[in-house]
Amino acid sequence: MTLSMTEKFTTVFNRTIFVDANVILYHLFGESGDATDLLLLGENKRLRLVTSLRIVDEVIFKCLLWVARTKLALRTKTYNKLKKDKELVKKVTGALSELNLRKLFSIFDVIEPRSGDLWKSLEYSEKYGLFGNDALTLFLMRRFNLKYIATADRDFGNIEWLILVEGDWLFYRQTTFWSAEKKVSPCKEIIAKKKRKKR
Repeated sequence: MTLSMTEKFTTVFNRTIFVDANVILYHLFGESGDATDLLLLGENKRLRLVTSLRIVDEVIFKCLLWVARTKLALRTKTYNKLKKDKELVKKVTGALSELNLRKLFSIFDVIEPRSGDLWKSLEYSEKYGLFGNDALTLFLMRRFNLKYIATADRDFGNIEWLILVEGDWLFYRQTTFWSAEKKVSPCKEIIAKKKRKKR
């Protein structure tokens, strides 16, 4: 079941929505106006945004890789280079501050999984064919009685008790700005525009 984009997000006002990492990343990297609108509605208390500590960790990790690639020009084997050089990690983490992630996540209620949740999520892997964070997300949503999810991951569309919140993020090819194969960040143009505005 999906919500029509005709009235955009008015149909989910005052609802609680679980937000997946990909939607947060689309917002951070300027790739989805709808993702930004959704988060603004959460900030303005028009709806309640929820995510998990595992999602926060995933977003921070992918942002670290993005910073390393765009600010320090580590285009290939970024993760391996960071693992071997602690000074580089310090530099990347310092540059990460401009994304202001702490402020961003302050508009969310962040669910902390318990150790037993990880084992219980395996049942969702077996039942729905999901694994990792996806299975854990599904389990946490069930545990906290959440049914709305904002995600670009179409695997969640096959879960009968979930309602997929539609946004323009559903129509993009899955972004790969954190992928090791990608040599140029798709955010390069956005950064260039910001620099031009500053001049």
